[in-house]
Amino acid sequence: MVDSTMAAIVAAIAATSKVMDDPILGDRVTRTAFTRWQDAGGVLFPRQVDIEVNNRLQTQNVATAVSANPELPDTMFAIPDSIAARAQRSDPTPPPVVVTLVELAPNVWRAEGGTHHSLIVDQGTRLLVVEAPLSALRMEAMLDTLRSRFPGKPVGLVINTHHHWDHSSGLRAVLAAGVPVVTQARNVSFVRSIATARKTIRPDILSRRLGPARPPLPAISGVEDSLVIGRGDGQVVAYRFPTVHAEGMLAVYVPSARILFQSDIVNATPPPAAGSAELVRFVKARGVVVERVAGGHGVVLPWADVEHAAGP
Repeated sequence: MVDSTMAAIVAAIAATSKVMDDPILGDRVTRTAFTRWQDAGGVLFPRQVDIEVNNRLQTQNVATAVSANPELPDTMFAIPDSIAARAQRSDPTPPPVVVTLVELAPNVWRAEGGTHHSLIVDQGTRLLVVEAPLSALRMEAMLDTLRSRFPGKPVGLVINTHHHWDHSSGLRAVLAAGVPVVTQARNVSFVRSIATARKTIRPDILSRRLGPARPPLPAISGVEDSLVIGRGDGQVVAYRFPTVHAEGMLAVYVPSARILFQSDIVNATPPPAAGSAELVRFVKARGVVVERVAGGHGVVLPWADVEHAAGP
């Protein structure tokens, strides 16, 4: 039988709440509710645990059976020496973000370093960047790298390929730097929500703009089908790219270099058959000539490899 003291403790921990910084949501409020408590052999256990993030239910776990203190052999907790020897020691200091510019063609680079990459195109008076991945720290490091490499030539526009968090988590840093963003039309409201999210754990310039007198945000524009940006060797064309990976996807083509940039569809060598087939259909439908495919991940591939992987 559960005594009154234990019942009071249960009532006190019916829910927990914590606030963390999130590159997409700003203040990420995680609320965990513990319900359907029952006595499990002298220990009270919540059979149902619901986790909400910013008032949206994320997970719901319901335990159908609970046993207290079952016999567990010590071997279940032993870590083999071969695994322990390879374990990385924790370091509270995060490693610096390093961005390297790899030239793909005259006026065209891929910003690499780690798992996520961006495309950089010199448009004469400004730089155009495709993709702002991972985090504000990653994007700030990229902007610093571009300022150092191209002094006096600002980033004038950033193109976002799609809404997935690892390809959009640097957008707030872009907008805080005053740089306009282009995305597929269905993602405009999503990008705007990133820019206007409340952010108190790690405040930025946009946080200080909150209030009736705040300056307007940089432009956030949507591409329905295609958009030509710039001219000459620096021209790029953003196309809507139909794919099963995500709705509202863009692919970006650099005509002068015959380079197609896409994220998440073809990343590795040999390229996957399904993604390659999607790219081949897209290129044929748009009537463009592609020599290389540069990805937001992985390697830069010759177009012939993609055609071969797609099959007949």
